[in-house]
Amino acid sequence: MKKKVIIVLLFVLSLLCVSGHKKGEIVVNNITKLDGNNTVNLTIKNTQDGSEVLTYVYRVKLSNVMGTYFTSGDSIVTFDSTGSAKINLNSNESITIYDLPVNETFSVSQEKKDGYSLTVNNLNNSSIDGILSSNQMVEFKNSNSSVKTNPRTADNIHMIGIIFIGAIAGLAVLSMRKVRRFE
Repeated sequence: MKKKVIIVLLFVLSLLCVSGHKKGEIVVNNITKLDGNNTVNLTIKNTQDGSEVLTYVYRVKLSNVMGTYFTSGDSIVTFDSTGSAKINLNSNESITIYDLPVNETFSVSQEKKDGYSLTVNNLNNSSIDGILSSNQMVEFKNSNSSVKTNPRTADNIHMIGIIFIGAIAGLAVLSMRKVRRFE
């Protein structure tokens, strides 16, 4: 009986020990969880043209956040003492960071890939700043900017042949008219 009471007391004390964290936070196994009334979610979405699978690097910076937070896909992300975290996403993937403090200032940036133009929330930029006043979606669109064309295709050769044959036929018709005039 005494063992159960001691274990329960230790558990309660571990939940109450939140040194270095904000009021309203609960830290269990070093994972931060705020009470649900003062939290928002941040979703980072990556879209990419084409079927090539690339890994994109994102930098997330929050003004007053430090610690580990749950994300979609049963994963976690850790913000260091400066409020920065690095996230890797493959082509056409997204991630949601749960239970961030409301009214937190944020910045999200993506490292550009060669051969791709980048927009974020339809702006020609590689980063975006804002305030987490409600759930936020940040969408990075990567469009393949290198157009691969081969001007020497069979289709072009056929077109040149058709134009050449048309020109010869036109000359033949014109020369026949001139011959009839002189007869």
